[in-house]
Amino acid sequence: MGSWSVLRLGPLALDWEKENIDPRLWSLFTENERVTTDGASSSDDESPTLTYRLRADQLVDRLELQGFGLTDTARQFDAQLARRQSKQEPSDAHLQGGFTFDRWVHDIARCVARYQSADDASRFGDGSHWLTWGMTELSAAGELVGEVAGIPFPTQIDARFFVRAMLATLPTDSEVVFDCSQLIGVHDLQASDISVTMFADDPIWGPFAEKRPLILLTEGSTDTYILESTVALRFPHLREYVTFPDFERSNAEGGADRVVQTVRAFAAAKIQNRTVALLDNDAAATDALRALKPSDLPPTIRVVRLPELSFARRYPTLGPDGRSELDVNGRAVSLEFFVGRDILQETNGHLPLVQWTGYKNRVQLHQGELLQKSAIQERYRAFAKQATHDPGLVAAHDWSSMEVLWHAIIHAFD
Repeated sequence: MGSWSVLRLGPLALDWEKENIDPRLWSLFTENERVTTDGASSSDDESPTLTYRLRADQLVDRLELQGFGLTDTARQFDAQLARRQSKQEPSDAHLQGGFTFDRWVHDIARCVARYQSADDASRFGDGSHWLTWGMTELSAAGELVGEVAGIPFPTQIDARFFVRAMLATLPTDSEVVFDCSQLIGVHDLQASDISVTMFADDPIWGPFAEKRPLILLTEGSTDTYILESTVALRFPHLREYVTFPDFERSNAEGGADRVVQTVRAFAAAKIQNRTVALLDNDAAATDALRALKPSDLPPTIRVVRLPELSFARRYPTLGPDGRSELDVNGRAVSLEFFVGRDILQETNGHLPLVQWTGYKNRVQLHQGELLQKSAIQERYRAFAKQATHDPGLVAAHDWSSMEVLWHAIIHAFD
């Protein structure tokens, strides 16, 4: 049987590599998820264990940010299937026009559910034998496109697409475990030799193990601070998967115009990292985007506007004619709107006013700005500083708007 590195996805244990570790999987984990036991506290026959553990939804976020999203997975799966089907081999006739990635997800999910609901005595084992339970089309698909860890899936594409596809068949709160326990002692490999950086100096395998952090461009240093601290507090599993250029040290001017200039510079320099340029949902950003055509953007760059907020559709504003409640989406929404109602609101419970500051004639929109923007920023800084040492504050905080924003960032390339 040999010793294997094993990838456990929910109830499934997939033998991944025999007497070896796939460097691509290291790009999905950090040392923060490492869990070890030495076996000494258990019975004499207990062996040491070495695993990396996190939730399925957290791994989904990491895969999406690194370019292994569900949309691209489906596209590549169907392309490989279509390429084989185009050869019109007689053995493929039963799959012509009917078997797609969506069908694959449906059938695999059904197999997983049947396997999970079965009692231990009726299971064929921990591995992929559950696929043999009457799923003849899946077996045929394996013959058609190949298999990864015993499961029908195109072998011509990166195995991280396979991981993303499998996660689409599982509940989001499922546990994902990369288990390297069996490899301890194989070829004199010790537990201390196994880590996410074990291939860092390898010229061949090192690049496969590297993380591919998303570059996130913002309109200024305060926006960067808010987003960085949000990752640390609310989305710590993304800390090594998002990077923010430090324009503050370069004394670069902020604002939407600067972001657009940076996007054009990134495109010209052919920056390979996936990049998201985040712009306010206001008139100034709409005006700045006139200088950026969709054809200017390579596949690695996306421009994302702050999402619309429901509470901003009737928001208190101040203009030449006095106060009124208006929809400020698209005209005055900055990142401060997303810091949480508990911070956005003033001490009296009222929302701070938006003041109309000018008119962008080229896009025929009024530009507005929060009157108490600096005070909101200071309240957020104070919260972030205290919350770093108080998990209760993090749990009680209103993250709803920020969660909507980060969903838009993570899925910008869908």
